[in-house]
Amino acid sequence: MPREPRKRRRRIVLAIVCGAVALTAWVPFHVVWDPLTRLRLAWDMALLRITGEPVRVEHLAKLYPEPPAGENAAELYRRAQRLLWASQDEDLHARPPRQRLGYRELLAPGAELPAKMLADIREYLKSQQEPLNLLHEAATKTGCRFDIEWSRYLSANWAMGVVPSLQDSASLLALEAAERAVSGRPDEAADAASAGLRLADALRRIPLWDAQDRATECEGTILDHLEWALALGLPSPDALLRLEEAIGQNLDRQPLEKWLLTFRCMVICEPALFYVFTGPSDSPGPAERLRRRLEPAKRRSNTYRPFLRHPRRSLTPREWLFLTKMLNACIAAARKLYPEALPAAERIACARLAETTKGRRSCMWDVLVMIDRAQVAAGRLECARTALAVLRYRATHGKLPEKLDNLVPEFLQSVPPGPFAGEALLYGREPWGFGVSCSGAPIVADLLHGRPVQYFHRSARFNVTLPSAQ
Repeated sequence: MPREPRKRRRRIVLAIVCGAVALTAWVPFHVVWDPLTRLRLAWDMALLRITGEPVRVEHLAKLYPEPPAGENAAELYRRAQRLLWASQDEDLHARPPRQRLGYRELLAPGAELPAKMLADIREYLKSQQEPLNLLHEAATKTGCRFDIEWSRYLSANWAMGVVPSLQDSASLLALEAAERAVSGRPDEAADAASAGLRLADALRRIPLWDAQDRATECEGTILDHLEWALALGLPSPDALLRLEEAIGQNLDRQPLEKWLLTFRCMVICEPALFYVFTGPSDSPGPAERLRRRLEPAKRRSNTYRPFLRHPRRSLTPREWLFLTKMLNACIAAARKLYPEALPAAERIACARLAETTKGRRSCMWDVLVMIDRAQVAAGRLECARTALAVLRYRATHGKLPEKLDNLVPEFLQSVPPGPFAGEALLYGREPWGFGVSCSGAPIVADLLHGRPVQYFHRSARFNVTLPSAQ
């Protein structure tokens, strides 16, 4: 065989190799690997569907079992919501009931309500007696499932509208608990708080991101009013036991799992909603700072603050794959029994955070927020449940226990651990009563390229001011 064709073929092969190397060096790296990453994503989604995991929001709604006949509280909540909306004025439509009454924060535990405020509360509750009866009837049902046809846009829109109305219903029950405590009916106040906690559990059964977030806010509102009501009068042991059962139902529902599943469905269906930070926030230059100093003082008030934006971009397929894999690991940990689920999910998120690059860490912002809020909410509920067990011990023995171990096994099966990793509940007696608290180590996340973000609100507490100590 002549040598010239061989040399020519070698030159052609060498030219092709050199061209491929040059093309690889010139084309961005993610362009070469994106097709492979997309194939991996498609394979992972197919595996989720085969194993029965929810991939879309309408699949997530099927995880909630159908209640027995006549035991579905969803229709009662809808009727109460319609009546509550019909009674609201147009200009005050979006405000919770406790803001319409003229006060935004609770008074100190044991403090008396002003006469005008108490009269407004009673007048408002009298006008909302029919929705209140429906809410209490719904609390007696054993199940709740909202039937939403997700293939229709208007039905999903209805779900987005019913979420804030249910939060208004929880505020209405919190007001009823406060009024019953002032009127010297602590058992009825405890029953109103129990109905509010069951409403928060029903709110978590709507597979929407906003519903999971609002349910946590409803629980906080109910527990704030319960702290205030207990300072005016202690309910009977039976009413305290009903409250404990309502709190335990909210804890045993594994809210973090549903929250993470909803987030994963959003990541899969709407990846354009998520982004990563590419640099620090925009800071005003010298000219902008001078212009702000020369403006009138009225415009430089606290209400005039320009929004500082962070340079950002959409997720690449590799970052999308990383986020879904991290969510799968956290969901698997969140499916453990309470309270092991929350610390396990926290450990997995922190481990993934340590082994990722700075660009990918910003993808984990919402996941860290979810785990943090779920832990704080569960910690507050656990502290409240333990405090109610302490009150039942006091009603039986006439004194407060020396430590939480004294509650076992008559009032608690065991001393509950805290929702934070490696932390236990703390119990302390005070001159005004006692308190149960829990706290966890802060999470430090380098999300903004050298700017660490520290979670320092990782603590929960429930105080009980005894009426005899005032």
